Amino acid sequence: MSEEIPTDAFEYLGLTTYETRVFVALQRLQTGTASEIAAVSDVPRSQVYETAASLAEQGLVEEQQSEPRRYHSVDLSEARARFQARYEDAEAKAFEFLEAVRSTRVDDAESSADVWTIRGRENVEHRIQALIDEADDSVVYGVRAPDRLTESTAVALEEKATEGPTVTGLSANPTVVDQFDALTNVRTFLVDSDETTERYSGRVLIVDQEAVLLSILGYDDAECSTSSEAAIWSRESGFATVLIQLLDSWFDETVSL
Repeated sequence: MSEEIPTDAFEYLGLTTYETRVFVALQRLQTGTASEIAAVSDVPRSQVYETAASLAEQGLVEEQQSEPRRYHSVDLSEARARFQARYEDAEAKAFEFLEAVRSTRVDDAESSADVWTIRGRENVEHRIQALIDEADDSVVYGVRAPDRLTESTAVALEEKATEGPTVTGLSANPTVVDQFDALTNVRTFLVDSDETTERYSGRVLIVDQEAVLLSILGYDDAECSTSSEAAIWSRESGFATVLIQLLDSWFDETVSL
């Protein structure tokens, strides 16, 4: 086959390597015998029969009762719907099981631990948005780099502000301050810059004066052109209380009113 098949994508959809090759071959042939499929799929003809039968059981291939037997793929829209239904069914079963396990756990592990560590920009982003979504009274979000005030986080801040809680944006970067200013009902303050820590400063989030997240940036190469991110966060713990008090004091000293 001339094109390289993204087998990992099809494996994610639940197809084996042979099933993927046969299914792709039928997109080219539209209809074909086992010999014709084998010729374009790199699947041995003896294996095509069993593989096609498996695809037929999944509703992806139909068999023509003829001699020799012929096969053709269902319409791609139907195939897409079947893959989607399979994914949704698996997701529902998995999370139903996880919810059952969580409901029977002995104690609340998250509330008993003081500090949690998160690695990876996307994971930090998800935790920040989850904490913002849980806010009842106040949100304080500080960030230096413009790319750390993502569109999804900006939307989360703006939506939370419209619900009633006080939402405040802080930055030492005028560009980020302008981004905060563009958000409805979000208070914005410019803070003094500390050049010694500016390169590594990531984000800080305080929610309801009881949850706090602090991230730093790391650099993966000598030119410092590629950055990663790691964060610590805590809620309703002694660590969170002390860190929030320290951050509040720093804000009072550095905010330019």
